[in-house]
Amino acid sequence: MLALKAIWDGLTLAEVSREQHVRLQTLSQWLNSYLHGGFEAMLSRHETPRQQRLSPQRQRIIRFILLHKQPVDYGIDSYQWTANLLKEVIYQKWEITISAARLYQLFDEWGLSFQKVHRDYGPTNARKQAEFIAELKKKPMNSTRIAH
Repeated sequence: MLALKAIWDGLTLAEVSREQHVRLQTLSQWLNSYLHGGFEAMLSRHETPRQQRLSPQRQRIIRFILLHKQPVDYGIDSYQWTANLLKEVIYQKWEITISAARLYQLFDEWGLSFQKVHRDYGPTNARKQAEFIAELKKKPMNSTRIAH
C-alpha cells in the first residue's frame, strides 16, 4: 500500500522499487491488480501452481520403491530408508533434486508415516532364525526374573 501511495504521489516504478526494496516485476503486478480490481484484488491471495518435479507416474514408482525395495537394491549399503537415501535414488534414476520436506509431504499424501517407510532389518536368514527359535525353546522361562 505504501508503494502504491508513493506511485500516486508521483514517484516512478523504478524509484519506488529501489526505495521499498521490491522487485519491479512485483510492483508492476501489484499496480496491475489494483488498477483492475482495487484493493480487494490487490490483497487477494494469488496461488501460482508449482510445477511438480516428480510426475504422478514417478511418484508411484517412488512409493513402490519405498514399500517393496531396500536401499541395498540400489547399491547403497543400508537396509533402512532415510529421506537422504531416497533423494539419492531419485537423483540416480532421474537426475532430479528434491528436498526432504517434499518427500515427507509425499509420505503424508500416501498415508505413510515415516516409521512405515523405514525398514530396519535386512533379509531374513531362515536357517539362523530356526536355530534362534530352537535355542529359545531349550531355555527354561523364569517368570520371577526379568532381563534388562
